Amino acid sequence: MAKSKKQTNDLEKIEAYFTTENEHYNGFTLDIYNEAKENNLFPDIETPLWIFDNATNEFYESRNKPLQVLNELKETFTKEKLNNEQQAFILEHLIDYFKNTIYTEGESKNEISLSKVEKLLKKELEQIKPTKANKTETEYNWNKTIIYLETLPELKDKIVYLIKQKTRYKQESGYDFEHPNFGEKCELEIKKLKALIEIQNSTIPQTKQAFQLRKKQGAKTDLIRILNAVYELKMFEMTDGQIPSKELFMKQAGEFFGTDLSKYDIDLSQALNNTSLETNLKVFEQMKEVTQNSHYIGKKEK
Repeated sequence: MAKSKKQTNDLEKIEAYFTTENEHYNGFTLDIYNEAKENNLFPDIETPLWIFDNATNEFYESRNKPLQVLNELKETFTKEKLNNEQQAFILEHLIDYFKNTIYTEGESKNEISLSKVEKLLKKELEQIKPTKANKTETEYNWNKTIIYLETLPELKDKIVYLIKQKTRYKQESGYDFEHPNFGEKCELEIKKLKALIEIQNSTIPQTKQAFQLRKKQGAKTDLIRILNAVYELKMFEMTDGQIPSKELFMKQAGEFFGTDLSKYDIDLSQALNNTSLETNLKVFEQMKEVTQNSHYIGKKEK
């Protein structure tokens, strides 16, 4: 099939990157072309080639100003609107090139070191595409995990978070069976939290139901609204001084008021998401009105 003049010119431009007089250089640019095309990384296949070509020349010519060249490279990434995967692809090939290329100076054949360039490129790559070791260090730091757990008020939420982190750690980092690692510490913490939940459930005395919630439309939802506000204001605590989980608080409050609040979170979510702010505040406005009336009655009695 005959190719158009434009197609022929485009192919010649691309082929020019890996048909230079420098066979060593040609091998790297041909690898870039093949990998980029195979993985369909760039809309324009020439983009990684010309950026690579410019960068290798600039880093060599301005080897005493590698930071300046790196900044110009980053500006090119931004201008070309390259995503992290595309930037990492080019950086990896630049690192590979400078790692395996020896530059010599004129007739003296003295070797020119570009180790600084390689180090700078590696550092930049780590910021865009963290290595497994760096990712483990930042995402699976136990001290940081403990600090974050302290921000979660409910034991159940802490357990869910730890299970997710432990699973991701297993999938991405593996286990060190000889020493305690992040995954094992997660498991120990999960067991501790589950034990605390069991203790909380076993030490709370069962209340005898003396009355029940009126069968009035919206009464249960209003009760949940009120109890949620009371819980968020931290007006209750366990006998040992610990803040109970909201699930436990609602369960015990439901038993006291003679109604099942085991699915309070669903009812509350529906109330907050599916009704207006005025509707959600109505019961509190009514409470405010009752308090105002009691206040003025008390004043009159004095």
